[in-house]
Amino acid sequence: MNDGPAADEPPITGTHALPSYARILTRTVFYLWVSQFALLAAIQNPGNDYDKALLTRMVDGTGHKPFVLRTLLPTTVRLILAVIPDSLENTLQDRLGDFELFALTSAPDEDHVSLYLVAYTLEWLALIGWLIVLRQGLIHFYGDRGLVTDMLPILAGMLLPCLYRHVAYDYDFPQLFLFTTGLLLLLRHSWRAYYPILLLAALGKETALLLPIVHLLGRDSRLTGSSWMKHALAQLGIVGIVRVVLQFVVFADNPGTGVEVWFSRNVAFLSNTTLMWFWFNEVGHYSLFLPATCNVLFLLGLPLVVWEWSSKPTVLRRALWITPLLVVLTFIMGQVDEVRVYYPLVPIFFWLSAHTLLKMSPRVGSTLRSG
Repeated sequence: MNDGPAADEPPITGTHALPSYARILTRTVFYLWVSQFALLAAIQNPGNDYDKALLTRMVDGTGHKPFVLRTLLPTTVRLILAVIPDSLENTLQDRLGDFELFALTSAPDEDHVSLYLVAYTLEWLALIGWLIVLRQGLIHFYGDRGLVTDMLPILAGMLLPCLYRHVAYDYDFPQLFLFTTGLLLLLRHSWRAYYPILLLAALGKETALLLPIVHLLGRDSRLTGSSWMKHALAQLGIVGIVRVVLQFVVFADNPGTGVEVWFSRNVAFLSNTTLMWFWFNEVGHYSLFLPATCNVLFLLGLPLVVWEWSSKPTVLRRALWITPLLVVLTFIMGQVDEVRVYYPLVPIFFWLSAHTLLKMSPRVGSTLRSG
């Protein structure tokens, strides 16, 4: 199967056809809403007050490793605050200190309103960008299928809070946007746009290393052997140099280590099936056992990923092979139940699942089958 849309696909008609202005307006409204929904769900997460990873400490450069090494968002916030006039910052502090958003948020305090306002704005923009890139990926792999193409990213945005188990760190959404964008550019071989995104992703988090690994997992006919290897070495070099400089130069004197080992903890966790499938959560004044939504979501979504596996885009099937590597690394250096660690898999799962979901739509399904 081709990794792009069929060349002879028919025009979109019927219930999937809307005037272009109506489609733009509809998806703009929904993307703004669902990105706001995902952000509000994240900033109210009670795990965001973890002292070693507080955004205020990351912005001033005093956070603990490995968190402070994920420096893109904190550095951007610091640079923006540096050019905001003191008078404006004081006005924001006075007028927004008691704003409901900050009253609901678990981490910010009233002395850093402008800092969190800048950070939340950047995170919101990252989420909007992420939805747009998901849609662009659908168009690249399956063609523009009308309103269905516009709406599927909304489903992804609404399900994203299911992955906020334990904590949702401030750098997560910019990194999710950059990784998804980098992945799509990599699979399209859009090198000029890809390398700047890879550099930013490397500054954002060490999971940027998975992008060159996706490249290493398979070579298609568009690249010769020497060209494929040059790109592989260039990508590994960019990520490696950035992470080494951050670890041993920029933040060399910060407390903590670049890698935390959680192997024993994960073994103990996985031996307790109750903890695997349920977690203890307080709702109001009541304590309840609630189903671990991420696990249920995974089991329900897996058939969408594997259905008609051989007919799905080859590059996406190859990219999914980062899954066992990420699981192994997480078992050693992360917490297996902290589902946000698996964010790099989200765009791959989404685009693979979309192939099945598009076929469920009668008009779109017939187009995919004929194309």
